[in-house]
Amino acid sequence: MKEEFEEDVERMKYFVGKKPDICLSRVLQVNNTDIYIIGGHKKIPLLLARDYKVRTSCLHLNMQTQIITKKASLRYGRCNHAICFSGHSVYAIAGHSEKHEVESYCERYDMRKDQW
Repeated sequence: MKEEFEEDVERMKYFVGKKPDICLSRVLQVNNTDIYIIGGHKKIPLLLARDYKVRTSCLHLNMQTQIITKKASLRYGRCNHAICFSGHSVYAIAGHSEKHEVESYCERYDMRKDQW
């Protein structure tokens, strides 16, 4: 078990500080109708037909109405991050900055208040 953990740590060290090959947005379905699209890179926007600041973007897609709504922007632009939700909050975790630096901070989005 200890050896497996040490191998995982070495693998993580290899990727820390590496420039990502591609910088992606993250998509999260929080229930049967609501999908959030968060962050990404301006050269690879998830919604090509719309003009928006991709790195700090938070978009809401209602699957019933098929309407996309721009929500409050992230405080820190990011791509290749993790996202999850709990209750009425979405979390954007770590990722890469505009300069492809590894970021370790976390932001919490309140879906009811539309606020990071």
